[in-house]
Amino acid sequence: MFFKRQNGNYQDDCYSKTKITNLPITNKIINGNNVWNQLDCNIANLDNKDYLRLPDIKDVKVFILANFNFDDFTYTLVTIKNDKIITKQDIGFAKDIDEPNTISEITEFEIDQDYVFVINTKSKSGEDLKIKNTERFKIDENGLIVIIK
Repeated sequence: MFFKRQNGNYQDDCYSKTKITNLPITNKIINGNNVWNQLDCNIANLDNKDYLRLPDIKDVKVFILANFNFDDFTYTLVTIKNDKIITKQDIGFAKDIDEPNTISEITEFEIDQDYVFVINTKSKSGEDLKIKNTERFKIDENGLIVIIK
């Protein structure tokens, strides 16, 4: 046989080969070397191939996909349940407004041991970036984001 049959479980196969990164996920980990794994497939129609897969929440698969495009980086949270995308949300990115290559605002995330995401948005204030907003959320067993007050 010259052609290999494509089976319907291509995505399952893709997910099953992904390496799980344990919590917590800190800035040091996010910005570190050798933490981002390379995908063999496409998730959530994103071209990004760099990923962190977090521990599953019941039968929800949790990925953070990274797009490293110089200063214009993006981190996208994707949750998948029963092979369907439930959540696709940017949780880290930089904004440059005035001059090219000048960051005016940056949004960063960390995830603690209890699977609480902390999203900090920092704005440029003089030479420093100061936190202007902090949000916390969890992912429920359906793969949805639940804001923590």
